[in-house]
Amino acid sequence: MIAIEKRRLEAAREPLRLLGRYGDNEVRRLVVKAFLSLLGPGEAPSEFDFLLSLLYDGDPEIKQTVIPVFATIKERRALNMLAGLVIDPSAEVKLTVIQALAATGERDAIEGLQRAIFDEDTVIRVAALKGLEQLGRKEAIPFLEEVIALERDPEFKQQATATRDLLKSL
Repeated sequence: MIAIEKRRLEAAREPLRLLGRYGDNEVRRLVVKAFLSLLGPGEAPSEFDFLLSLLYDGDPEIKQTVIPVFATIKERRALNMLAGLVIDPSAEVKLTVIQALAATGERDAIEGLQRAIFDEDTVIRVAALKGLEQLGRKEAIPFLEEVIALERDPEFKQQATATRDLLKSL
């Protein structure tokens, strides 16, 4: 029975993969949501290549839809791909990826959050600090100490100090 159900799901996914490359953004957004709804727990790694193509899609809304699913792939390469989106042109995509990286709890998520601290947008920078807090990894402390030493914005420096102190207390 389980094998039959898996074949049915795969048969439904294949046309959605093709439509996911269709030119119209509205159609693609609906297709991506339908495709993701067919993924069961733990199935995201088996769809890595297709999800990766969506992760770097030109439509920010599609990226935002895929980021949380992609973050469930507990592999270093997946976290590295996510981390690359902290320099996306869309602030919404950056915020979504920061939240997703922080929620993983993985050590490999630190690098992406650190990279986001160098963003020009203070909202993104502060979100990255909050992400490091949520991640709760002491490995980020040396980086934060460097940021504190070099930071010129007194308010951000204070927030970075608070984040460092919180991580030290864990």
